Amino acid sequence: MPLSKAYNAPNRANVEALIEYFNKIGGKKLTLTCIRKSIFKTKWGEKELALKDRCEIQAASLYLEDLLKNNYSGDPAGTIRTVVSDATRIVQRLDSGFKPNILHYSTNLQPSPIHFEQTENLFYKNQLPEKPITRYNIDLLVVFSLRLDLEKRILGFLGIDFIDQEGKPPIGFSKLYPIIKGLENIEYSPSINWDEIQKVNVWLNTFIHRHFRPYPWSIHQAIQVINPLFFIGDYIEGENTYSSIYASTIVRDEDKLHNEIVSKINSSFPNSIIYTAHNRETLNTKPL
Repeated sequence: MPLSKAYNAPNRANVEALIEYFNKIGGKKLTLTCIRKSIFKTKWGEKELALKDRCEIQAASLYLEDLLKNNYSGDPAGTIRTVVSDATRIVQRLDSGFKPNILHYSTNLQPSPIHFEQTENLFYKNQLPEKPITRYNIDLLVVFSLRLDLEKRILGFLGIDFIDQEGKPPIGFSKLYPIIKGLENIEYSPSINWDEIQKVNVWLNTFIHRHFRPYPWSIHQAIQVINPLFFIGDYIEGENTYSSIYASTIVRDEDKLHNEIVSKINSSFPNSIIYTAHNRETLNTKPL
């Protein structure tokens, strides 16, 4: 059985066999858009569960394929074992002939003292506990980190620290999406998909507040969705070449963009106070 072989000996050949098996039981190949739409949902109807399983197992296959493409050299962090453990219940539903001979407890059952021990080690020793550092230990931390990455990047190119309202709680980051998507004085990389980014944001919030670990293949797809916001490269315009770590967002007139942002925030949230950042994280093609 490919699961047991990959779990006990996670070499390239066994991982390739596992990918082939996942592709087989996952049925007809689904589009990446369909897969992401399903795995980032936080609520499902009963009729959607069969499709959800297919999307999960195909996402797991894509994740393993990417691992092999990136100079795979074994499984020191227990990634393959985590994938096998997390996929076992899904495989049982997709393959009626599958009889698991191993039982793995999800890390979602880890008692809170274990998580607290990780926190203490991170703060006082600047490292995770010396016990084996696996996907089980770090994926929940990755979710928190990814959510922070997303928020800081978007607030960065808006040029905002935070927005306050008199007598009300500060405006949450999630409420800014309609404004972000509709800005006219900023050019986004065509690879940025705001609908998918918004779904990922809701998905991240769900796991942060419920305090348990998502599937590693879902984290992989979340990173892929958010990655275009951090596009690094050169922008060529005429005879000029602009290099920037913020090439995903191009601004030609800072003043127009600033006025547009302030106007739309004030329109959506009257009596709000905008605390601006020191610098805007954008590629500005306006000559200095």
